[in-house]
Amino acid sequence: INLDKLMNRISKNEIIIKSDDKGNINIILDPFDYWNICKPHLSNTDYYVDMQNSDPTDFIMNHVKNYAEKYSSCLTEKEKEYLLKYKYKIANFYMLPKIHKCQQINSILQTSNSEYVEIKNCLNLMGRPIVAGSASHTH
Repeated sequence: INLDKLMNRISKNEIIIKSDDKGNINIILDPFDYWNICKPHLSNTDYYVDMQNSDPTDFIMNHVKNYAEKYSSCLTEKEKEYLLKYKYKIANFYMLPKIHKCQQINSILQTSNSEYVEIKNCLNLMGRPIVAGSASHTH
């Protein structure tokens, strides 16, 4: 690996680095390949809705507040405080590549003794969607 070339591409946002779904392997992806992992999930309108660049956090937190008020007799003061009194922000969406489910990657890894394997045009790489944020509504 040419480390200088790699760092240059990282600084220009030409590549994306993610851990795999199991969390023990780092994967370097071209943004186009990463988008191909995300697109099937985001195109599924049963689970995802295009918010037209709006932040749904206030809407969701208002629902949380309404439920906390509605069921306040079931909640302790500490629980209400935990649910309502923090500075929230929009969550992050990202995908963790599921390389353990990709036959092309598995067959190459079985024959390789290297710590680094380059695979071009991986056709059936899938991902696990993550919506997270330490101060988001999914917190």
